[in-house]
Amino acid sequence: MSQMYNLSGARDRTTGWRESMKFYNLKTRSHVDVPDSEVRKMKMVRKTKSGEQVRYALTATYQGSKLFKFINEATYKSSTAADA
Repeated sequence: MSQMYNLSGARDRTTGWRESMKFYNLKTRSHVDVPDSEVRKMKMVRKTKSGEQVRYALTATYQGSKLFKFINEATYKSSTAADA
């Protein structure tokens, strides 16, 4: 029996997918739910002495605060969020 999960790992009992994603707000030190339509994905590339460092993240703005959630490359590629 396979179950469908979204990127936040939370499962909705009726449809299998939730309409929002959970982020941690550092300013208020609490978890917040952000609608999927507000979530964007971004790829950050930084040059180092030994080459390049690539980081993948989901971003959103919630009540004036910028929120980031770092993810791996496979999750980034499978995400349906728009590019930032």
